[in-house]
Amino acid sequence: MNKGELISLYNNDVLKALQGKYLCARKQLQQARSKWQRRRLQENINDLKMDLAWTLLDCGRHEEGLALCLSVCGRQYGERKFNGIGRALTEMGHYDEARRILEKGLKEFPESCALWTGLGIIHDILGDHFESLKCFETAIKFDPTKSSGPLYNKALALMGLGSYTDAVSIIDHLIEEYPEEPKYLSER
Repeated sequence: MNKGELISLYNNDVLKALQGKYLCARKQLQQARSKWQRRRLQENINDLKMDLAWTLLDCGRHEEGLALCLSVCGRQYGERKFNGIGRALTEMGHYDEARRILEKGLKEFPESCALWTGLGIIHDILGDHFESLKCFETAIKFDPTKSSGPLYNKALALMGLGSYTDAVSIIDHLIEEYPEEPKYLSER
């Protein structure tokens, strides 16, 4: 079994578990008596919807993930909701709409690493590597975990611009920091 098949099995197991939790929470909401209890259960349901939406996106079920993202209400879900909608639209090939959603999200959450990354991915897909690079550099600036993703995306944008020396130095750094990740070595 290859890595992709294992990830698919894992995502399907996670999806089934989340669906079970979601159905249980919906049933509890129907039986809830107090306003306070209903509010807490609704928050739990919204959390589960967001988790389900992202898992559906990971499974390639973009329309379903998009529908769940759109159904969630509440400011506390704003950044994640914009990012999920943008990802679903991007995966579905609706790049202009995805760009507009991510730009709208960035007006509300200007320091969102995830939204800047999503916008950079769209620019990269559309071949605008300079704009893509600017987005990824901004994402790196706002990445609280200093994860490898934005750096890797920056290297890809630099390659798109033909700046291979700069891209190789980033890839070399990623190989040194994450020796267990084969994609960096293969990119080198």
